[in-house]
Amino acid sequence: MLPTYRGGTAETKDEAVMLLNHKEAIDFVLEYPDHLDRLTDILRAE
Repeated sequence: MLPTYRGGTAETKDEAVMLLNHKEAIDFVLEYPDHLDRLTDILRAE
């Protein structure tokens, strides 16, 4: 479970934003796995 930001230090807010961004990225990969496969193929070709 992700922590809820309730104010505090800038570091805590930055960490909360980072966690939410990573969650969004993981959700995207889970929803569109074929997109990740294409990116992997492109990176391997380089």
